[in-house]
Amino acid sequence: MFAVMTLRFVCLSIGGVYVLESEKAWSTQNVIRKWVDLMLPLVLRGSQRGLLIWDSASTHRAKDMKNFLAERRVDQVMIPAGMTAYLQTLDIAINKPFKDYLRLEINDYIENRMSRNKNNNFVKPNLQEVVSWVRNAWGKVTDSCVAKALKAGYLDKTSPFQASYIAKHDRLGPVILKELESNEILAGIQGLDLEENDDIPEDDDLIVFE
Repeated sequence: MFAVMTLRFVCLSIGGVYVLESEKAWSTQNVIRKWVDLMLPLVLRGSQRGLLIWDSASTHRAKDMKNFLAERRVDQVMIPAGMTAYLQTLDIAINKPFKDYLRLEINDYIENRMSRNKNNNFVKPNLQEVVSWVRNAWGKVTDSCVAKALKAGYLDKTSPFQASYIAKHDRLGPVILKELESNEILAGIQGLDLEENDDIPEDDDLIVFE
C-alpha cells in the first residue's frame, strides 16, 4: 500500500510493516489519525470500544483529535506529567527491550554491511534495511514481556495492585492502595443482603440478662 497525503505525509507498507512518515518526523495529528485507522480495526470487534493511554501532549489534547477518536469509539486516558515511568505500559516494560534489540540490529549493520560511496563516506541504509531492523527487534519482544508490561502498568486486572509500578510510588502508592481497599469494603457492604439476616420477629419478647 502506498498513499501520499497532505503536508508531505506518506504511509506505505514494506514487508508487512507500516511506515508512517511526516516532513518533520513529529507525531502530528495526521500521523496519529492514520495510525488509529490502520491499527485499531485489527483489535476492535463489534461494539467494543478502544482505549488509548498516552501523555497529555498538545496533539492528544486538541479538540479535533478528541472528536476524531470519539467518532471511532476510542476513549482516552491522559497520563499526568511526570508519571510516564509509572503508568505508561510501553515505556515501563516494552520499549526498553525493543530498543536494546534494535540497537543490536543497527550495530550488526554498521559492523558487517554498511557501505561507503566513492568519497569514502558511509552510505545511509535504505528504508527496506531499516524496516528489517524494526521487524527483527519487535519479533524478539515475547508474549511474556507484554504480559509483564500489563501487570506493571496495572492493566491486568488478574494481578494485584502491589505488582504495578505505581504501587511503588512513595506518595501515591499508599494513597491509591487505601482508596482501592476502601472501595472493596464499600462494595462488600453494598453486596450484603441484610434483610435475610434479620430473622427476629418484631413482636418477640426480648430478655435482658444483667
